Amino acid sequence: MSRASAWLRGRDRPDRDVELRTGATVPGLVLRLAAGVWATLALVVAWSSPGPHVNPALVVLLAVLVGALVARPAEGTGGVLVLAVGLRVAVGDPLTWPAVAALVLLVHLLLATVAHAARAGWRTRVELAVLAVGRREVVLVQVGAQVLAALAVALLHDGPGLGDLVRVGALGLAGAVLVVVLPRRDDSSGQDHDRD
Repeated sequence: MSRASAWLRGRDRPDRDVELRTGATVPGLVLRLAAGVWATLALVVAWSSPGPHVNPALVVLLAVLVGALVARPAEGTGGVLVLAVGLRVAVGDPLTWPAVAALVLLVHLLLATVAHAARAGWRTRVELAVLAVGRREVVLVQVGAQVLAALAVALLHDGPGLGDLVRVGALGLAGAVLVVVLPRRDDSSGQDHDRD
């Protein structure tokens, strides 16, 4: 009998252990639950402003959508929840700047978490390093979105006052500081490194 056929049948298998080291991980279940929390918080913030009466059937529908998002995360389900938040903001009374800032952050967290959770099973463990890939770009987008949200709220409420302009300037300055402080991605190796 040849050595290859013996190996295929299980004989003469080399006893080599392979060790794979990973960094800190988070279970896929936690990602799914986090997506549900972000969605629920976004819906609560959106419906916290005065506006048209909320139909109980709509509350049940949104709860079912959040449950579906946790059970089987998909970008489409996250998008429908974001659409529901956007529609409520559009038909409700104007939100305050803290509420708008919270919604911008929550929607961003929801969509980012759903994107990771959709690729991870219930028992999958996802490395924190994987979740942190692109963190610099994500933070920069978030700062830009917060600046635009502050401008939108300022324009919606009787035009920008001095406090609004200071808030927008502070957010812009925070973005500039983050550009300098956060590590940049090295395109040649795909690894993050500190600036020299």
